[in-house]
Amino acid sequence: MPIPGPLPLPPQSFPWAVRAFQLLDQYFGGLTSDQTFAGKIIGLAGRCRNNRQIIASATILSTDDVLSVLCPVACTLTMPEGLPVGTRITVQDESAAAATNNITIAMSGDDMVNGATSYVLSTNYGVVTFLKSDTQWIAG
Repeated sequence: MPIPGPLPLPPQSFPWAVRAFQLLDQYFGGLTSDQTFAGKIIGLAGRCRNNRQIIASATILSTDDVLSVLCPVACTLTMPEGLPVGTRITVQDESAAAATNNITIAMSGDDMVNGATSYVLSTNYGVVTFLKSDTQWIAG
């Protein structure tokens, strides 16, 4: 059973909303996808996720959770060093042009992703999630 869309409330911090989604999650037996509430994405685990739009090459921030890429040309997102194990970052092609304008996610320092120094998103509307393990980033 899907949860209704966002409520018409001012875009402020709503700590009670996270708890409400957690209770709904328990009652309905699990959310089927992330839900939007007050300008934030409420993840399946019930925590607010930071969504940032990218229109040019940029460095990924430690506060980023979801990057919606709208680059009009090929662009590179640079993953910062030193993020803790368990960090999860999702990159999505919102421009529907990644097949032509590839989105490259470059690692910093000694970091690797799936054994390489970069990952290329080259599918229109493609989405990839990076998970930081104790030895490298895992993309899938």
